[in-house]
Amino acid sequence: MRPAIPVIDGTPIDLLNRQLPAARALLAEARRRYTPRALDMADRLSRRWLAARDNPYLAEMDAMLALMGESGAHMLNLSYEWGCTTGLASDGTGMRLLRTLDWPLTGLGRHVAVLRTEAPAGPVWSATWPGFSGTLTALAPGRFAVALNQVKSWHGRLPQVLAWPVKALRQWRSPHLPPAHLLRQVCETAPDYATAVRRLAETPVCQPVLFSIVGTAPDQGCVIERGRTGAFIHAAPVACANHWRFPGLKGRHPGPLARADDRSAYVQASRSRLDAMTRRMTDENGDMPLAWLSPPILTDDTRLACVLRPTPASLTLVGLEARAPATHLLHLSAEG
Repeated sequence: MRPAIPVIDGTPIDLLNRQLPAARALLAEARRRYTPRALDMADRLSRRWLAARDNPYLAEMDAMLALMGESGAHMLNLSYEWGCTTGLASDGTGMRLLRTLDWPLTGLGRHVAVLRTEAPAGPVWSATWPGFSGTLTALAPGRFAVALNQVKSWHGRLPQVLAWPVKALRQWRSPHLPPAHLLRQVCETAPDYATAVRRLAETPVCQPVLFSIVGTAPDQGCVIERGRTGAFIHAAPVACANHWRFPGLKGRHPGPLARADDRSAYVQASRSRLDAMTRRMTDENGDMPLAWLSPPILTDDTRLACVLRPTPASLTLVGLEARAPATHLLHLSAEG
């Protein structure tokens, strides 16, 4: 029987308290996938990195560790090995953000939740999981909707088996926030779309990232391709997946740039998802809000799919496992 997606009001700690069995189930799956020894070691290193940089959410993650009674919270909060497909366009009634998040960790689809937080700049609705401190997909009703995509990085002519340690070392040396923590700060404190775009484009981050954001006006929407200290901004209608959206742009791209001629399976799959989202994101189907969700956008690892609208504010979300719904479809609106 498919469960309903829980909607929790409060903080990430409140969500964890209410969904502790789900958090422990996800940790158990992580231990099965990555091995207990590797997870424990990565957790210790992750906490050391967070503490050395005075991360603003370290105390929260420490409290999560105490609640769960087992390691893993710090490492999973810094995990950045997933794929996403995002589209930004108007359907004739306003701007909307279409979004999938893919991760091979089984159980994320069954245990997805919505956390509603009253923040200084206004309410924030996040599609998230118990035990997670960052923000990956969120709606700030009446302000903006936003999502974060991983971008695959290349380092010169290094093969990927050697490029991954180089990327990890660069992150280890960086003094800046993880992208998911910057996104949470922006959602909680940015009063409007313009402020959010400026901060997402200008605030240094510890690794490359793609931010997608739409606002309340018909012309408010863009993808922000971020290096660690620079950005390219591309206006909606636009889509992104997990490679640099426009590698042929003039000028120097911020951070590592995927070669335009790269033919790896990863990049080819990312381009295929981007092309499909570009074709489908302007389709209008009020009776089937997730009609765009099919292969190649839908993959074996897709764990959530959602549609976010900042005005009139609404969130439609479903959790997925093995290309099939793992939860009931949730629809939330500011009107109730």
